[in-house]
Amino acid sequence: MSAKNIVVSGASYGIGRAIAVRFGSEGYHVGLLARNRDGLEQTASDITKLGGTSTTIDVDIRDFDLVNRNIEKFVKANGLIDVLWSGAFGYVEGAAVDTEIEETANLFEAGVLGAINLTKIVLRNSSISPLVYQVSADWGFPENPGLASFIAAKKAIEGFAVALQKDNLGHCRVVIVSPADVSSHSHQYDADPERVVSESDGALIATSELADLCFSLSSYKSLFVHKLNVLPLKQVYKVTYC
Repeated sequence: MSAKNIVVSGASYGIGRAIAVRFGSEGYHVGLLARNRDGLEQTASDITKLGGTSTTIDVDIRDFDLVNRNIEKFVKANGLIDVLWSGAFGYVEGAAVDTEIEETANLFEAGVLGAINLTKIVLRNSSISPLVYQVSADWGFPENPGLASFIAAKKAIEGFAVALQKDNLGHCRVVIVSPADVSSHSHQYDADPERVVSESDGALIATSELADLCFSLSSYKSLFVHKLNVLPLKQVYKVTYC
């Protein structure tokens, strides 16, 4: 039980998979949480190929009691949790007046209430000063309307993360990660940043580079990053030069 432990929600593909593989390759035992069993098995396989270890937690994050029982089971088998990546989230597209309230409710149940419940049970079973990543989004690029429910849910997560840091000052480190469009939006786990830039004309962030950046935050001793906005090259050029 000497290895550090991380729990990654949304671990079955995309950013969550990239984070899980990155931490797993560095010696962390990874708790892989998602409801897509096939995706979880692929993530676990990727970690194993790099010499890492993992435990699959095949649950729907909206089933709060089942999530709690599985986290407690994970801790009993592997020890206290050092890092949480809270990245499970849905997606609802549509103008605010056109979006069905049931769609918005489902989004909030998984992406907000599910994240809050998972964070609470992890912090009750964590090591001293755990690192907690809460995943928001940078919605300035691409500039398209129709994301009212999605943005509202992400704003709720940011508010929770700020309050969590204040409530637990000195007892945990909370990082709000806000990426713009990433290669995983097309359900790709793309480890080749040059290919991502080339094929997207600089409009997408490679999940592997985002994972590298986020992992680096876990190693700092004298500083702590509370909010991290991550933009693709094309957006940087637009903001800087236009």
